[in-house]
Amino acid sequence: MAQRSIIRTEAVVLRSLDYGETSQIVTLFTREK
Repeated sequence: MAQRSIIRTEAVVLRSLDYGETSQIVTLFTREK
């Protein structure tokens, strides 16, 4: 399983798609890499 980490930054949501009943795919734009 891939390692997960929490990153906090400001972002603008470009797109949000429902994926199944309880999940979403979200595309974000940030100033960070």
